[in-house]
Amino acid sequence: MNFAELRSAIKNSIDLDFQVASSRLQTTIFGLDRTDILPLVVEIGIIPEDIKHDSTEE
Repeated sequence: MNFAELRSAIKNSIDLDFQVASSRLQTTIFGLDRTDILPLVVEIGIIPEDIKHDSTEE
């Protein structure tokens, strides 16, 4: 799985109930092995611009 596929999985979960969406995403991510996770973490690197921030100061 690459970052684009992960973003697609997240976006496809927007209309689902939170419990269902988070369960599906957890299953997807926990199903990856180490050789898939490490390149994904490197590819993500920072919070992407299309992820909206909340209203609290950080």
